[in-house]
Amino acid sequence: MKKLFLIGLTLLFMSGFAFANTKIAVFDMQKALDESDAGKSAVESMKKEYQELQKEIDTKSLELKKMQDEINAQSAILSDDAKQSKMDEYQKKLKDLQRIIKDANEEFKKKEQNLVTKIANELRDVVEKLGKELGY
Repeated sequence: MKKLFLIGLTLLFMSGFAFANTKIAVFDMQKALDESDAGKSAVESMKKEYQELQKEIDTKSLELKKMQDEINAQSAILSDDAKQSKMDEYQKKLKDLQRIIKDANEEFKKKEQNLVTKIANELRDVVEKLGKELGY
């Protein structure tokens, strides 16, 4: 039992020498994306685009709210055909708004993924170059 323990201890000690010249570097990709100029620029670009789209969505939502209030206020005096016509128009505009929101979400996800991939590839190239220069 003592022999097995001594052999294990010897192997453990010797393996320490084998890894003595090994260098390890740690790179936080998310932090680099968040703090790099390219990352910050991409975030600002996406924010600006989002804000413009949000204005359009808010305008259309307000229009729908007014339309709904108008339908409710006039429901007693409108004929059934006129009510149905206004409800159909309201439903069409609501579906259009929902489509715009869905399409925008999909587009933003794609753009974000493309930007992150592009920046991550650029960062990877820089890290690889530095690693080679510094002997990692």
